[in-house]
Amino acid sequence: MVTKEFETSQGMVTLRGLKRGEIKKLRAAKYNVGGIIPLENLEDHTAAVLAVILPETFMEKLDELEEREILTMHREVLAMTYPTEDQTKNSG
Repeated sequence: MVTKEFETSQGMVTLRGLKRGEIKKLRAAKYNVGGIIPLENLEDHTAAVLAVILPETFMEKLDELEEREILTMHREVLAMTYPTEDQTKNSG
């Protein structure tokens, strides 16, 4: 499993891509993982995705982070979940 250390204003955290079962659960809960997210749902969506992979102790610090940090973490998780063809070739 590919992971990435990510530095935030609240400390380091390890990010990873979502597993198939996690994606299914998020989609069943009506989160459009990997698709277009309406702006009015962005905050709930990013929190739901991050809650799957981040420790609960870090999730408690989420409100202390800058919004750009949360969005960057979300983007990194999605990039690891759905890598481009070039990223797939370069990782092997």
